[in-house]
Amino acid sequence: MGKTLFSTSQIMAAAAAGPLIFDTFTAGSNENLQDHTPDVGTSWTKEFVVGTDFSLQVLASADALISPETSTTGRGVGYVAAPAPSSADAEAKITFASVTSVSAEVSIHLFARYADENNFYYATVYPLLPYSEIGEFVAGVNTVLDFDEAVSFGAADVARFVVEGTSLKLYKNDTLLLEATDASISAAGNAGVGMGFLVYSGDDLDPDLQLDDFTVTEL
Repeated sequence: MGKTLFSTSQIMAAAAAGPLIFDTFTAGSNENLQDHTPDVGTSWTKEFVVGTDFSLQVLASADALISPETSTTGRGVGYVAAPAPSSADAEAKITFASVTSVSAEVSIHLFARYADENNFYYATVYPLLPYSEIGEFVAGVNTVLDFDEAVSFGAADVARFVVEGTSLKLYKNDTLLLEATDASISAAGNAGVGMGFLVYSGDDLDPDLQLDDFTVTEL
């Protein structure tokens, strides 16, 4: 049987088809997210903190990402993963591993085209409220672009934030939940994740909320 030959372009296309970043949040012992290396990708950086400083934590016993803090006092944190997508078009997604006993005001955030703490797109999910929104920060000014007040997220559900051209979409698993068109941020930037106060000061932090399988894919 003869060998099958592949062109350089075919090999590069196959490599590009895989995730740019993939993190199962597996660790031998508990560690802060900024000290953790993803399965695919290079690093995590804590970009901003609202209120008293704290860090998201990789919980070794559950292979999950959590907030070790419990708070209703206007505290939040945001991280980005490296490397940054070379394309402005990318998908960031994360799985809700557990939402047992979680407060209705607990929120998580996915970031796209993140340049700095004043310029990025985001998707926010309150898994049990229920409430979700997509929006932007441009020069530090927040604008909500679309929202939903009917759909909750449970264990094993996936939040998928897709930013392609001027289209922003949030999916629950494979079902489109929110959609907006915006051209304010066109350059490529990092993708990331956050918890707690981003837009609303009443957002809670709760270690019972566990996240898993963060993935960034270039489109």
